Amino acid sequence: MHVQRRQAALVSLVVIGTAIAGAGLLAVQATASQPTPQVVDVAAQSTNISDKAPRGRWNPATGSGELILDNRSYYTVFQGEDDIEVWRNTEGEVVSGTLLEGESGASEGELLNLASSIPTDQTVGRYSSSDLTVRVQEPRISEVTLRNQNGVEMGADAAIPTNNPVLVTADWNYAQAEDIQIDVVNQREGITIEHEVLSSSPSDAQAAEIPEGVPETTLSRETQGLGTTGNDTAYWLLDFENVDDGIYTVRISGVDSLTADDASWTTGLHVSGTTSSTTTVARTSTTQQPEPTPAETTLTSTSAPEPTPETSTETISTPISETPTAATSQTTTDVDGPGFGLTVGLIAVLVAVTATIFSRQ
Repeated sequence: MHVQRRQAALVSLVVIGTAIAGAGLLAVQATASQPTPQVVDVAAQSTNISDKAPRGRWNPATGSGELILDNRSYYTVFQGEDDIEVWRNTEGEVVSGTLLEGESGASEGELLNLASSIPTDQTVGRYSSSDLTVRVQEPRISEVTLRNQNGVEMGADAAIPTNNPVLVTADWNYAQAEDIQIDVVNQREGITIEHEVLSSSPSDAQAAEIPEGVPETTLSRETQGLGTTGNDTAYWLLDFENVDDGIYTVRISGVDSLTADDASWTTGLHVSGTTSSTTTVARTSTTQQPEPTPAETTLTSTSAPEPTPETSTETISTPISETPTAATSQTTTDVDGPGFGLTVGLIAVLVAVTATIFSRQ
């Protein structure tokens, strides 16, 4: 009797255990089959997106995104910007298609339509509506500087030795809107060669011109800016050592729509020959010295002074008998002067008188 009860109890425990295990397995399977939750854009649901204005949802690496305007700050946009997906106010509401009117100056009375692009000829100035403000500005590259390996600033038309890398620095006023890129074109062949000449090995003098926090690897990046490097000043290093001599065109412009007029910068570089790694001043051989140029005269005036009159006298050899000295001339003048003639006359008179006296005796 007792054995039967124990067997029944064991069967009950097995059944209960199996049921519990099955329920746990179903729970695990149900959990595993649930989809991964979607990432929610908190900023998109926030009603306080003023902190994102004007380009918190804008990608300058592509020159596209959303623009957010408020009613007092006159955030800057640029002539020719396009790929504007939507305009919003600081409440997050879509305001695309709103017309804003120019307030003063050249833009007074002009209209600005908040469309997907801003006309390239839109009058610059401030625009507003009842609850929105914006400022239209001309995009431009404000400054480009070229420095040789000695850190010395060069003119855009200077000759570039093949073994003298050039540090290019560019500032542009539309960094918030669009990154910029550099193109180097071989004029003779009409092909771009920036990937062949971009380098990340500046000289010490050139490295001193680059701010801390900007890695040297950035120098070889074709595209630079807030979207790609996080910097609002671009630095490139061009090394022409492995290309042929010739004329190369260097062009800097926006990566998307801001590429016309002052939004771009172009120059030609004449690459030719090599120069010393420490100086660009030509040295003259000491065995055969040509007429010095003004620059060379400045460099060598202390080591090669002009001859003094004394030195010139020593180099002229003239016999004394052919050129009387001052003392000889003085003696000749004393002998041939009027005193000598008077003496000779008195002696002649004396001789004549003496001869007369003797002849009468």
